[in-house]
Amino acid sequence: MAEDDYLILPSPFDVAPGRVLLREPRDADPTVLEARLRAGTYEHPFVVDDGEHLMLYLGSIELIQTVMDKNDPQALMPGYSQAMMTFLLFNPQPRDILMVGLGGGALLKACRAQLPRARIEAVDVDPAVLGWRTLFQLPLDDARLAVSVGDGGAFVAAHRGEVDVLMIDAFDETGFAPSLDRHEFVANAHAALSARGLMVTNLAGPGAAYGEFLMAIREVFDDQLLVVPVRDDGNHVLLAFKDPSMRPVWHRAQRMAAALEARTKLALGRFVDDAQRIGWRRLPDTLWQAD
Repeated sequence: MAEDDYLILPSPFDVAPGRVLLREPRDADPTVLEARLRAGTYEHPFVVDDGEHLMLYLGSIELIQTVMDKNDPQALMPGYSQAMMTFLLFNPQPRDILMVGLGGGALLKACRAQLPRARIEAVDVDPAVLGWRTLFQLPLDDARLAVSVGDGGAFVAAHRGEVDVLMIDAFDETGFAPSLDRHEFVANAHAALSARGLMVTNLAGPGAAYGEFLMAIREVFDDQLLVVPVRDDGNHVLLAFKDPSMRPVWHRAQRMAAALEARTKLALGRFVDDAQRIGWRRLPDTLWQAD
């Protein structure tokens, strides 16, 4: 999609200077749109282009979803998105990956680049999000890639026992998607995973927003979990493992992290250090203190 297909306004945000790209008719009133952007009442995803990065926001400047380096569109920016790739330390060659929540597709592109033989299915509940697919240079669907609009809960429930990695990065204008903060969703996620499958979830905002989700994880996955704090942005990434015999081997994970860093831009070693410090099967207090 060409730049001419967007309505472009000067950014009204001091914290995000540059240009705002909107999917609005050319005859839309820019004064009204600017006022809604400032007030946080604009109900659609929008993009800020600061000259070096494209940043996808979900209706509010407080809810950034994806950052893309315009000079290196395939790179994962530091922060939670890199931490989500820690699943590679425990399953370096997954065959089937499901993603709930697409955003600008940074994780999809990373998985596609690192795992060209894996089949990836991704779903987002908001059709407006998929409208930015071309701008963020996501690949087209093919035999190993399918991107669709739909409910994440129903999407996961439709799978049984074949998913090696389930990635959850699902937020709406209020924060962590409330439809996923339920015991039923976690039970379906567990059932969707293969025998050695794992679920990796981005947690952001106050712990109360996903309290039921965490309690369900502990029950359904029998505390087979690791939490990775993300120093760059205050998020936490949670990995839950279906295999009841799974135990992290820290020196092996460190070697895997070093090997990945040597051939990619994924700096995962510090995440291993932090997860080891917190410990296996433990939820850190910082989860509940997040704001």
